[in-house]
Amino acid sequence: MRLTLRSLLVLGMGIALVAPVAPAVAEQAAAGPRWVATQDAFGRSDSARAVAVSGQTGDVYVLGSMERATAGRFVSLTAYNRDGSRLWARNYVTPQRETAFPVDMVVSPDDGTVFAVLSVDDPDSFLADTVLVAYDRRGRLLWERRFDFGADTNVRPVEMVLDPGRGQLLLLSDGSPFGGEDHFFLTSAFDLSGTPRWSARYGGRGEQDNRPADLALNPSTGAVYVTGSAGTGLGGAATVAYDPAGRRLWAAVEPAGRLEDVSSVAVNSRTGAIYVAGHTQNFPDRSFFATVAYDSTGARLWSRQEPDRLNELGTESVVAVDEVSGEVVVGSTPATSTSGRAVALLTRAYSASGRPLWRTTLDRPIGQFGPDIPLELAFDPVTRTTQVAVNFVDEANGDLIELVSYGLDGELLRDEWYVTGPAAFPDDLSDLALDPRTGDVYLAGTVTTDDDRDGLVLAYPPPPAT
Repeated sequence: MRLTLRSLLVLGMGIALVAPVAPAVAEQAAAGPRWVATQDAFGRSDSARAVAVSGQTGDVYVLGSMERATAGRFVSLTAYNRDGSRLWARNYVTPQRETAFPVDMVVSPDDGTVFAVLSVDDPDSFLADTVLVAYDRRGRLLWERRFDFGADTNVRPVEMVLDPGRGQLLLLSDGSPFGGEDHFFLTSAFDLSGTPRWSARYGGRGEQDNRPADLALNPSTGAVYVTGSAGTGLGGAATVAYDPAGRRLWAAVEPAGRLEDVSSVAVNSRTGAIYVAGHTQNFPDRSFFATVAYDSTGARLWSRQEPDRLNELGTESVVAVDEVSGEVVVGSTPATSTSGRAVALLTRAYSASGRPLWRTTLDRPIGQFGPDIPLELAFDPVTRTTQVAVNFVDEANGDLIELVSYGLDGELLRDEWYVTGPAAFPDDLSDLALDPRTGDVYLAGTVTTDDDRDGLVLAYPPPPAT
């Protein structure tokens, strides 16, 4: 696929449109976060999309979306130190004031370089361009690249991962022909100056439901794994493996009934095993949270299903791996079609061979209709704990972000919630990141006051020891 470079004007190198850190207007439960920061460009719809932590310094980087009358919708990047003091802020505004959306970012463990990817709507072609930018740890712009994919192809980035051992950025995107529905996975690699190395496509060409969801890297081998919904006649899910040079190694397709509605993939770099989590429905009235494991050749090792008590189609699941024990941890939340029903956050763990180890649920009465409940999950190798964050509407308190921590045997170590605004759709949680040195937990999202929405960062200490 042909990639062409175009220029991007980055304004605000020394000017911060982001408001100074201010105390959030939300309430908190239990001990609460170590610190809270809100981000406001004095528009009515700002948000924090992604958060990442430097393994060198513990500095926290937040990629957000902001809106201002003179600049339209643009992207912000803000740096904080571990104590919550803002270090610097940078903003991305294109010359034509095009609408720009933040997608994802990563931080180099070697020199602290911050790499970010965003999507920019081109008003001339009505297509989306992909923009990559890089900053050093002090906020100095190192380079920027803008890519379009031709006059007949629309591409929107989904996820980015850094492969420091091979010096490349890996990007998963959702591609489709202009005006068409034949979606495909687009996996691309760039060197650390933003120059394209390779690009690989899976699906499309008459298959309408190839929707990429997640990307994972095996840092030991450089193998890249992408997963999403499959557009075959059987429906279901597809997981595709590439070597570090972009050559396809294998593709595993699961039929509907075993796995579909995929949202997460993880890899154990010690064993090479790959784990995919999603949801499936066996008609007419039974639905399940599903997890499938593959070996490094794409052969299925095992699959497990857990009943979804609400029997809903749209759900969120996230999978993570403890590489020391081989334990596989999966968290799932259902979609909600009826306000007032008790919703379970289901978290469970399996051994490397698929044997159930522990299972726990948190039931919450909710006051919302419709959308999926946002979910973030990560296993922390420092504290050997699982961190799970969910966002839902509580009938009594409004929009909540709840952070739950579990030990190796599923014991509850922490359960804290934070009110992000009045009752509305649960869209206030967007990302979770861990400090690789200390186990501190950082959440990114949105806080709502009256008719104003601001970016939100919550910083929590590690959970208490067992």
